[in-house]
Amino acid sequence: MESNDTYVYLRVFSDSTAECQPRHTAPEKNTLNSFKKTLTQDEFERIKSILDEPKVLNLRAKYDTETRWVIVDTWTQWNIKFQSRGQSRTITVLEFSPGLARAMKHPYPDTLVKLGCTIEKLRSDVSGELFLDSACKKVLGIH
Repeated sequence: MESNDTYVYLRVFSDSTAECQPRHTAPEKNTLNSFKKTLTQDEFERIKSILDEPKVLNLRAKYDTETRWVIVDTWTQWNIKFQSRGQSRTITVLEFSPGLARAMKHPYPDTLVKLGCTIEKLRSDVSGELFLDSACKKVLGIH
């Protein structure tokens, strides 16, 4: 059995606003509500500075650590689209999980971990859904 649900995990706009959608649809409406927030200058600059790092432009176009075979009930695919230094980029990450990727002997580059953990933290800040794995807490200096 397979399901393909699409939702906005996180979208950040140039005017410092951000939005995301919950992972589940509202059953009575079969629609997704959006969470919206105006980012602080610090939050906006943090994601912008990471995307402007030269190492981000050197990341591969796709990361798949075969985690989908470990996580049988659900998995998420991120399509990270951005412009940096005059270049448009898309990086696809299947089931971002730095700890699991390391355990499966396919660790992500440090740059991808920093970017992914920053995305997860921003999503938590926008949605109020608090979920950061221990690897992201360590990278972001959160205890």
